[in-house]
Amino acid sequence: MKILNLEARYKRKISIPRKTIDKLPASLALVTTVQYVSQIKILAKTLRDMGKKVIVPDFKGAYYKGQILGCSLNELKDGFDAFFYIGEGRFHPLTLLYENNKDVYCFNPQSLKLSILGDKQREQFVKQRKAKRLKFLNSDRVGILISIKPGQYNLKPISKMKKAFPDKNFYSFIGDTLEVSSLQDFSFIDCFVNTACPRLAYDNLDDSGVTILDFSEIKELSG
Repeated sequence: MKILNLEARYKRKISIPRKTIDKLPASLALVTTVQYVSQIKILAKTLRDMGKKVIVPDFKGAYYKGQILGCSLNELKDGFDAFFYIGEGRFHPLTLLYENNKDVYCFNPQSLKLSILGDKQREQFVKQRKAKRLKFLNSDRVGILISIKPGQYNLKPISKMKKAFPDKNFYSFIGDTLEVSSLQDFSFIDCFVNTACPRLAYDNLDDSGVTILDFSEIKELSG
């Protein structure tokens, strides 16, 4: 079966209120997801016209300048004060915050609300990740989440984890789609390790019922 992937673009014009722009730092790295990337040049011009210094960075693996992907965020060395993220959700802003020592100003083009992620959220994010790593180290039964989607299917982590942690029991969960809440049905599993899109682990940091780590974190633990 052939699969055709199409980019979904936001058709309405994104308008950033003047009062929002006034709250932004002097120099910004403008970033967004694929839904809004077609408007990034216009948004950058608007910000520059309002006196802001703006760079539109390249991320590894991304097709467009300024586009961020969940599995390919990297540290940026360019001189700027903060990120200005156009989009919804917390996955991309949180990973930007974690990978870079920069605040992230998040503008939701749907609600027109501005929020800021800074040192407090970074410390909380790091603390939550440390807690999840400790949970993994103390777990006897670990579930491995494997996606069969193109570009995400990866069986290598199974053998690597079994070799690095021979005293643990690993159980594989393979599928195309996943509802995190459904993992609560497998109460015998102490924690889960995600081998697909990192968003599964980052988006569920606050989930009180299920602990999910990304495989990259396990690699760090195993050296």
